[in-house]
Amino acid sequence: MKIRQYLHIPLALMMVLLIASCSKVSNFSDFTTYYNTFYNMERLMWEAEDEFDFQEDKKRIEPRIFVPQPEFYVQEEYTMGPPPFLTEFIINKQQRQPVNIKLDSIIIKGSKILAHKPNGNYIEGSLWLMAKTFFYQEDWLNSQVKCSELIDKFQDGELSPDAHLLYSKNLLIQRQYEAGAMMLSRTVDIAWQKKRYDILSEAFRIEAELALMNNDLEKALRPYRQAIVQSEEGTLKARWQLDMAALLYRKADFVRAEEAFRKVADYSPNYLQRFEAHLYRAGSLARLGRLEEAFDLLDKLYRDGKYEEWQSYTAAQLAVVTHLRDNDSTYVAPLKPSDFESMTLVQAEKLADSLLQGNGLMLAHHFEKGVLNYNNQKWKEARQDFAKAKVKRTPIFKTADRMFELMNNWDLAHTKVNRLTKEIDAAETAPDSVKAPKDSLEVELCDNYFRLGRVHEELNNPDSVITYYQYAAENAPLSSSRSAMYLYAYARVIRESDPFRADSLLDVIVETHPLTEYGKDAQLQLGYTNSFVIDTVADLYSSGVNLMRVRDFKYAINQFTNVFAFYPSSKYAPKSLYSIGWIFEKHFEMADSALYYYKLLIDNYPLSEYAEDVRLGVSYKMVLSSGEEIPDSLKERQAINPIPVPMPVKGKDPQNRPTQKLDMPERKGLDPMQIMRDPGSILNNAEGLIQNPLEVIKNFELPTSPMELLNPTEEGETPTDTTKVIKFEPPE
Repeated sequence: MKIRQYLHIPLALMMVLLIASCSKVSNFSDFTTYYNTFYNMERLMWEAEDEFDFQEDKKRIEPRIFVPQPEFYVQEEYTMGPPPFLTEFIINKQQRQPVNIKLDSIIIKGSKILAHKPNGNYIEGSLWLMAKTFFYQEDWLNSQVKCSELIDKFQDGELSPDAHLLYSKNLLIQRQYEAGAMMLSRTVDIAWQKKRYDILSEAFRIEAELALMNNDLEKALRPYRQAIVQSEEGTLKARWQLDMAALLYRKADFVRAEEAFRKVADYSPNYLQRFEAHLYRAGSLARLGRLEEAFDLLDKLYRDGKYEEWQSYTAAQLAVVTHLRDNDSTYVAPLKPSDFESMTLVQAEKLADSLLQGNGLMLAHHFEKGVLNYNNQKWKEARQDFAKAKVKRTPIFKTADRMFELMNNWDLAHTKVNRLTKEIDAAETAPDSVKAPKDSLEVELCDNYFRLGRVHEELNNPDSVITYYQYAAENAPLSSSRSAMYLYAYARVIRESDPFRADSLLDVIVETHPLTEYGKDAQLQLGYTNSFVIDTVADLYSSGVNLMRVRDFKYAINQFTNVFAFYPSSKYAPKSLYSIGWIFEKHFEMADSALYYYKLLIDNYPLSEYAEDVRLGVSYKMVLSSGEEIPDSLKERQAINPIPVPMPVKGKDPQNRPTQKLDMPERKGLDPMQIMRDPGSILNNAEGLIQNPLEVIKNFELPTSPMELLNPTEEGETPTDTTKVIKFEPPE
């Protein structure tokens, strides 16, 4: 009895332990869900992310490269693909290859939980793991859908800040910038509420990059300032302070950048953040003219053992500071300079290259060196520096590549201009026997002057642009097809300062090159109606004809000339030349001009009907002009009066020719005319229908020669041969 009395105690203890073991799940269903499915999802995700981290750790940890952006800085193009500041979040195919099966397994297990346990406690976690998996697989839309489901069902959940941030990344990668910026704002709000400072830091950085993409510096700084004030964690404050200082440094605001870099040490930075702060603070001090402080700071960094692996960056920054010192006319060397201060630029560059070839900061040094040489009008030296700066993909690669191309084009065009100018001067002074064609040289010279103007326009040098465009427009022959481009460019750059002259240049383009793209745009700017814009040769010729009808011969000649000039192989080309000659001959009474166009017609289209029409007149005019004797073929001919033929009179031959009656042999048998008049006569003469064939050929004999059939002898004349010709008579 006593045993039974105390038996319920261990049973109660077992029940308590069972309930305690199930405290992490609300019911048995959640318990089985966790251990059968969700646990495996978490394990697979941990293994996949561990593989991604391992691949990332294999990369060398190096300081970031910040370069002050000059006025001609070229922003990265975002026309295709995600923005560059988001590429670090994307897992490429090569990184996914070892864990592809695990990622697919996470999707399958998550789908099972959503389908069979829609009301369980692991729905939020499953949605988050599936959203991350789709993001790693670069399936942005499905990742966005799962984030949206998580936010809708668990708006105040623990994973809501993560889902908001991932949702923002998906939108921005898909280039939905407005929606992405709005979602980033919501991410910041929910991250502050949940005190998720890691989410805040990443959201602030993306907001800053978006603002920089739109060239809004103050908007980019605002989230960092707010985060630094509201955060309580020193490491995050140091990170945000460093990022804000880097933005100011990139925008060449060195006063605020130096102060911001100095404040990084007031928080709790790691050794990489501390190194970056000191490194770029030295660069800011040098640009503010505080060179002695910059050298001292770099000397300390170089000798500090904690930063030994990054000594190449310190040496590269030393080269930057040394170059700034050499270009500072107000710098006064100290009495006892340090080792770094006594270094020359060549020594500093050799030191940096010996420590690490292809150092990103060293490439930035060459870029800044090129910028200084460009500002000092040393363009050839600047081209060499920009060529060195673009050997590796860095933040200034695109700008360095563009500047190198412009400097190279400038040097090539400038060299050709000098050569052509000397050749033209030599051609003017050379004797006629050896004089080179000057026109072709001037056309090539104008083309190179125009290229120089294009280079200066991209470099934003307006005075040089006007000078070079003006030379090209005023010296290029109007017959050249490129003259329209020169005139149009010159009119465009002087429109604000001299609009009247710009309109005059457009008028010249309309008159000389109306069918080019420049001519059509000039017509639109001058307010011409659409009827003046002619696209086809038929319309062009028709326009000339219509202008002739209204007696506007000047513009008609222009239209006909354009037909011959731009469409020489058209059927309207000879008609146009003929029309021009006709206008000069009949309207202006200018025989020489008419003769010129008629000769063009004959020389270029000798087989046309219009050339045949004017060939005799042109030949006669040419003979008269030469003073030679007129040949018989061109003399005036006497008209021959034809002998009148008398009108025929019925029953009488007008020429009184003798009548001759042909004796027709009497036809025996059936008479065709009789049959037509009386068909019944066939029956009356039925015997004639049946004849003996032998009787037909009885007395018939062929001639011995077939030619006798073609040359029959006349009656009474003896044939040349002795063969008798038997006369054929109809059979009886």
